[in-house]
Amino acid sequence: MKYLPIFFFALLIFAACQQDEMANWQPVSLESHGIAVDILVPDTAHLEIKESDLGIMKDITVQAGEGYSLQIFASDAGTSNLKQAVEAQKKEVASQPLFDKIIEEYEDGFLFQNSIDSTTQSFDFRKVLLKDNKEYIFRTGMLGIFTEDQARKMYKSIE
Repeated sequence: MKYLPIFFFALLIFAACQQDEMANWQPVSLESHGIAVDILVPDTAHLEIKESDLGIMKDITVQAGEGYSLQIFASDAGTSNLKQAVEAQKKEVASQPLFDKIIEEYEDGFLFQNSIDSTTQSFDFRKVLLKDNKEYIFRTGMLGIFTEDQARKMYKSIE
């Protein structure tokens, strides 16, 4: 019984550390790239933003240190219904050969697992933003294998 307060104190410290994992991340505006969205990045010293115009859509990749590669596809919205847009993304992702399972669902997207081979998994997400007749699809960068924690943090980094 005398160790109970110590246990709760340690638990409180652990919980505070978990919540502060993104506390040092810095906000970055993507407005100069045509997206009125701010994101958080872990390493502004190594921030690199690349933009490609693919005609019917814009492709923006944000890299900020190791383990953070965010890709955004911007195009005219095919719908104004967020639920429909998310369902379309689920169908597209599920049709990919490496897709394994959806880990968690949110109102504006989902986190999922891909199986590269029998021992290697990579985690990814889709987050949909419908704004001003535009559809923005956020995902992990196409190059790289990401842990579940890295994918979750990138998802949370989109404000």
